[in-house]
Amino acid sequence: MGRVALVADRTRKEALSKKFKVQGIPSFVIVDAEGNTITTDGRGAVTKDPTGVNFPWKPKPLSELLTFDIQTKAGTAPMSSLDGKVLAIYFSAHWCPPCRGFTPQLAEQYKKMQEAGLPIEILFVSSDRDEKGFNEYYAEMPWAAMPFKERALKEELSDYFKVEGIPSLVILDKDRSVISTNGRGAIMGDLADFPFYPKPVADLAAGPDGINDTPAVVVLAENADKDKKAAVMAALEPVAKEVVAKAKAAKDDPEFLFFTAFTPGGVVPRIRELCKLDKENEKAEPMLVLLDVNDEGAYYRPEHSITEAGIRSLLEDYRAKKLTRLQFGQ
Repeated sequence: MGRVALVADRTRKEALSKKFKVQGIPSFVIVDAEGNTITTDGRGAVTKDPTGVNFPWKPKPLSELLTFDIQTKAGTAPMSSLDGKVLAIYFSAHWCPPCRGFTPQLAEQYKKMQEAGLPIEILFVSSDRDEKGFNEYYAEMPWAAMPFKERALKEELSDYFKVEGIPSLVILDKDRSVISTNGRGAIMGDLADFPFYPKPVADLAAGPDGINDTPAVVVLAENADKDKKAAVMAALEPVAKEVVAKAKAAKDDPEFLFFTAFTPGGVVPRIRELCKLDKENEKAEPMLVLLDVNDEGAYYRPEHSITEAGIRSLLEDYRAKKLTRLQFGQ
């Protein structure tokens, strides 16, 4: 009986870790009396407020954070002057070499977006160490900025979007719903994709955004012909769109992510290596894997067909724990 209870507790622990996307310890999640999540960064909240003045440390809604006056090249303007525009919040700093490399590229893309008449504004949120550094850096930028004096609000915005490193770019739609918290790659893409909503089926070689947190269905097909690649997309897209739509309706993150690897770039070789598929990359037949990185590096080699019905069956079997779990590198 004790062993059964221990296994059940272990299962609950793993379920809670997945729900709250715990990747390391110590981790401190705060929920309210009904079990609703207040914050998954309770550790940071308590550290910043050890006397409990802001108990129960419920983060402010975005509508309250985006109320400050913005700084523009023409002077101060109300945040409401950006109403009706997509807003890209650019977390950056002059002391950061990757930021200095990305900012000129972003400025060139911004110019193209303005010339195309796209309703978008970029808002620079500075992590510079002093106002002098902020002023020098902002002088290189053609867009708006959060005034440097808003240091406490800057920290709240960083916490709200879980910004862990810079440069980081968050894209908000006209209604200020989140389009992407990893928007650097998207905003530098084809302007025809504006306002840059993530595609339901993403290119693994271009960047595996979210793959560390969420189970991901991946089809490796670097050497497949055109028809086989089209069949892969036909299988994945309907299911992926449903998963995304369900998450958006629930105002939650998608239950699964979906990726294709049609080229061998980026992390594709590493994924093959971790899943012991690096010696099979000459095959022209697409290969299906399901990655669950957040489950201590788990992956699955399902035998399901790469068809819409097969993908739906795969997700159901994963939920029912019918798949054989494998471990990265073993």
